[in-house]
Amino acid sequence: MEATVPARAQGYVACVALLAAFCVLPLHTIRTPWWALALLAALYAACEHVVRRRFGGTFYPVLLAGAFLLPPPAAALVPLPAALLAHVEHGPVLLRRVWRAAQPALAVWAAARVHWALGGRDAVVAHAFPYALVPAGAAVLAFCVVLSALDGGLLAAGVGVPPTPLRQWGGRPRAGPGAGCCPARWRRARCTGWPG
Repeated sequence: MEATVPARAQGYVACVALLAAFCVLPLHTIRTPWWALALLAALYAACEHVVRRRFGGTFYPVLLAGAFLLPPPAAALVPLPAALLAHVEHGPVLLRRVWRAAQPALAVWAAARVHWALGGRDAVVAHAFPYALVPAGAAVLAFCVVLSALDGGLLAAGVGVPPTPLRQWGGRPRAGPGAGCCPARWRRARCTGWPG
């Protein structure tokens, strides 16, 4: 039986896919190391296959390596082969494949833009070690923020309500932050949950 996806969620996935396509458009105007792009895409596809089969998750370190080593439009192409060729457990198959291709492509593009804007590649070439960590850390942060924002947007489009802290996992925490990890006398002053 094919799963029913709300039209808002389908439209959201289409918009994300269009944004990912626009990120790749300037590829013909820049010098792209195609061998490195092909190597990273193949490595990501192999790692993604192994990790999804064994652990049911995904494998982001290769995508971040692409963000650090490639220009942003080329880095956005690294996740495409793995996403388009991967096995989809539940339907609709085409929509899930498009989402799995567009979401990491946008996140890697954003990470590569941040890394290049902060001079990450130049810092590595110049052996400016302490500073080289700043663009790398900012790129990882941008990657995580974009992935989270896209997931939250899809959740809001699919469910119909904007995501709030802890609501997307089924409600407020029962005992508040820190419960179970501090002595009983400290728990009297605990927070009871986040509003929303």
